[in-house]
Amino acid sequence: MATQTRDASSVVAATLYTGGASAYASDNAYAAWTSTSRSATGQLVLGIAAFAIPTGATINSVTVYVERKWSSGASAVINTAYTQIAYTTTKRGTQLAESAWPTADTVASVDGGTWTLTELNSGNMRVYFDTTRKNSTTSTTHSIDYVYVTVDYSPPVVTGAAVFSGAGALTAAASVLVKGAAVLSGSGALVGTGKVLVKGAAVLSGSGALTASGIRVVKGAAVFAGSGALTGDGTVTTKTCSIAGAVVSVELSAEETAQMSGLYTYEVKVASTKVFAIVSGTLRVDVSCIPVVPPPVVP
Repeated sequence: MATQTRDASSVVAATLYTGGASAYASDNAYAAWTSTSRSATGQLVLGIAAFAIPTGATINSVTVYVERKWSSGASAVINTAYTQIAYTTTKRGTQLAESAWPTADTVASVDGGTWTLTELNSGNMRVYFDTTRKNSTTSTTHSIDYVYVTVDYSPPVVTGAAVFSGAGALTAAASVLVKGAAVLSGSGALVGTGKVLVKGAAVLSGSGALTASGIRVVKGAAVFAGSGALTGDGTVTTKTCSIAGAVVSVELSAEETAQMSGLYTYEVKVASTKVFAIVSGTLRVDVSCIPVVPPPVVP
């Protein structure tokens, strides 16, 4: 699983509400509507910045968060107060109907419904605030401090080999999982801002690179025949095993197992000198080269 969060970043429309840009951050500066008019209707529409969900990802949920407060006695003055997400003008998910009327900054959340990857990445997400007063002249204020949306998604999985013979790239804003070999024979790149896991060999015969800013794991051989590189902001732990027929064993810690779902002890038989590389942010990995002991000769 992975998540991305985007803040409100534009004021699309405002009726009676002022200071809409103050809802871009949780800083006690407010978008607000103060009113004494009978049966008045106010609306604020905020635009949410575009997401960067990688192609092939599965969207699990979209959640809207609103940090807001009301002046004392608002429940007796306000008729309805709704918050709802929309794709441009088409509303989605569940409508949040105010019922708590908090007088101090309080965060409420509501389900944003079903979205396609294209819609999420388009920058056309909106959050609507629609408020109507009762037939009253009592002053009341609706204050909105912070509006943001979080998308939970499963990163894309390459179930076969990832082969880059030219300048193409496989790029993800979170994790990249290649269950086969990652072969970069040109200037193409395998890039992720989260973890990059290759369960087969990572072969970089050109100038291509396998890069991540999080955890990088190659469970097979990492072969560099050209100027390509396996790079990132972590450290590289390698074990050179020159014992013919030995086993290179990597034991993942409980912390790593929690962070890298589905990764456990990995073993690969080698016939000659091999290097097994794990690149892992701030985590430590124990690597051992275990000679293969022949069975005893029975007389």
